[in-house]
Amino acid sequence: MPVAETLLIRPAALEDAEKVYHLSNDPVVRACSIQNRPIAWDSHLRWFREALANTNLHFFIIESESGEFVAQVRFLKEEGGWITSISIHADFRGKKLGERILKLAMAQMPGEPLLAWVKVTNTPSLRLFEKAGYSYSGTDVTLLKCTSAYPAKLEDMNLLTIRDMMERFGPQGVKIGLSDHSMSLIPPVTAVALGARVIEKHFTLDRALGGADCGFSLNPQEFAEMVKAVRETEKALGGVSYQVNEKNRRFARSLYVVKDIRKGETISPENVRSIRPSNGLHPRHYETIMGRMVKQDLPFGTPMNLDFLE
Repeated sequence: MPVAETLLIRPAALEDAEKVYHLSNDPVVRACSIQNRPIAWDSHLRWFREALANTNLHFFIIESESGEFVAQVRFLKEEGGWITSISIHADFRGKKLGERILKLAMAQMPGEPLLAWVKVTNTPSLRLFEKAGYSYSGTDVTLLKCTSAYPAKLEDMNLLTIRDMMERFGPQGVKIGLSDHSMSLIPPVTAVALGARVIEKHFTLDRALGGADCGFSLNPQEFAEMVKAVRETEKALGGVSYQVNEKNRRFARSLYVVKDIRKGETISPENVRSIRPSNGLHPRHYETIMGRMVKQDLPFGTPMNLDFLE
């Protein structure tokens, strides 16, 4: 089908049930759906009949001029607006038709508030809805990195994926976290250091009680230790700063007398050095005081001061 070919829209009819069934079970469509399990024909047919009779659902079929099935678009009435759903037949994907299809269907809903529920991992659909004029709401969504092993080994966790997830989905307002099935404190602490905002762990009062997930669940003491480690990690992360605060300044270097100096003698590398702590003159004065004469006796260990110099 040429991209410029006219697209036609009409209400769905019972004879469309089979083609919509096959489209709904398309692997790509199922992977992008909120509920991604395969759909049985009997369940689909029952749902399809109910959909056609539902006055709170506008169900459209998009076809080419030659009658080829291109896509389905539905608008379901919910509190706050009409929830939009779109599926494009495999033969017409990648042809830059998505925006045209969606806008054609949107034109059937003039003045109505339109919404869409889209998986945050479904980047193509997010882009499609944005191009069609939908704006991302950024509701409270958190995407968790998970290793499906029970318990998970450290070498299988690939926690650097968290950074990639933040780059991919962070701009859309999505928080990133970790679903951790390991028995170590290292993954949650590392995840927080990488930017994770949520840590999910399995919990049990006592592993001796048994249960399907007892082998990778933390007991109360272990959970408390994890929380403490995470909170201490958050404190240590702080913010981006290159400043030396007063607490750190105490341990900085400064200029000290390291050999007794008599009144009238001069400063030299043999009698003044840059050492800790920071009670003496700042090291930036080191070159400028070399060769200067002192006006009083300066015993070993005296913090240097410009007032000591002639």
